[in-house]
Amino acid sequence: MNVSPTTGERPLYFLHIPKTAGTTFTRILDQPFQAEEICPAQLWRDFLKLTSVNLSAYRLYRGHFYYYFVDHLLIQPMMLTFLRDPIQRSISHYEHIIREPGHYLYAKSLELGSLRAFLLDDATRPMIVDFQTRSIGMDLDPVQIASRLTEDDLEGLRLEQILESTLPTEPSQSLLNRAKNRLAEIEFVGITERFDESVELLRKTLTANELTAVEPQNLSSNPIARTSIDAETLELLTASLQLDLELYKFGTDLFQARLREAGLAA
Repeated sequence: MNVSPTTGERPLYFLHIPKTAGTTFTRILDQPFQAEEICPAQLWRDFLKLTSVNLSAYRLYRGHFYYYFVDHLLIQPMMLTFLRDPIQRSISHYEHIIREPGHYLYAKSLELGSLRAFLLDDATRPMIVDFQTRSIGMDLDPVQIASRLTEDDLEGLRLEQILESTLPTEPSQSLLNRAKNRLAEIEFVGITERFDESVELLRKTLTANELTAVEPQNLSSNPIARTSIDAETLELLTASLQLDLELYKFGTDLFQARLREAGLAA
């Protein structure tokens, strides 16, 4: 579906799954918009402070809001997202947490001291377990959850922690099927490992040829190499990502098909 970001009636929503090159993508996606057209909130804590009057003025939303964000917008948006190789995304997410003192799991992660311990601890494990599938397939109600929290809780990112730590209670296959169905309906799905091709597809999808590349943002200065992870930890990590691995395969196939449809691949 071709929609011009400056003239289309539907706003855009970039469902930013952490550590999928979303910060870099956001810099590109923002380009056609005026500052006042872009929702400044990128976390639920900040979004819930906005009024319906604010919402009606925005043409672009982007942030760690996950799929259920669409239930809180006045108009059904055109959706965009990125997927990343689940193993690499998980390693990168862990790296981010242990180098970011503002993250709600920073102290706990330093206390645990290793990726293996992080994968085994009930408090930190949800940052890994099929995170991409849950981001798209799960349905949570941030407004209801926030109503039970104090102002200090909200400022301390307690709402974000609950949303990102809640594991599904339904059968795995049901969650995966819902995530696949939703992914197929999302108008733009990029692949982090094929970022340049993804930007080309974005131009076609939005009919926005003026979008230009930017320098990669928010990169780790000393990333953990996949090859440096011991076999036991890698096996544990892979076992925690069975749904994500299936969703990623589905997403890369979808991406390739859309490249062909757009005349960008044979």
